[in-house]
Amino acid sequence: MYGRHGASTGARLGVVDVIVPFHMCALTYQPWSTPVCLKDEGHVYEARNLEAFIDKYKVSPATGRPVSTGDIVRLHFARNEADNCYDPVTMKEFTDHSHLVAVRPTGHVYQWDTVQRLNVKARNMRDLMTDEPFVRADIIDLQDPHTPEKRRMKDMHRAYTLTDTQNNLTLAESEGAEEVNLKATGSASAVVQSVRKAQAERPK
Repeated sequence: MYGRHGASTGARLGVVDVIVPFHMCALTYQPWSTPVCLKDEGHVYEARNLEAFIDKYKVSPATGRPVSTGDIVRLHFARNEADNCYDPVTMKEFTDHSHLVAVRPTGHVYQWDTVQRLNVKARNMRDLMTDEPFVRADIIDLQDPHTPEKRRMKDMHRAYTLTDTQNNLTLAESEGAEEVNLKATGSASAVVQSVRKAQAERPK
């Protein structure tokens, strides 16, 4: 996981070192189709999952702080012909090691190097795609490879739609969120099974 070890290693290490990559919903650990985040946080979610969670619990899944659906920011990831997310200015594809940021007023996602060089350093605080003005506080960190601990699953208030015995939180498909797909292949499947095993072994 996160470029350091594969599915089998991730399963052995458990949840401690699992980092949510930008292309996965931080609630279900499944690929998103309509990406969103909260205006003061950088975790990326599938829109309907986050909306359903907030409607029920009124808190952020990652931090547990009070939020509302009005805090949700729709994200816009540019995609190339290979259907990979990329920086629409430099054309560089995003990876799990890219430092990614979103501009809050527009939701457009760029590499931090692009925004730092063409907006911050150039003192040109306008979205590079739409020319809409924004301020430094509008820059949302979605993924910073230098601080992966901010996206570590075990530290999140609520990482999955699995039963959480500590915070007593559940979110079923009938309430609007996706269930975890146990048929997922690779690291995602290993992570989900590892979490469920850890919960089963947790002292009552």
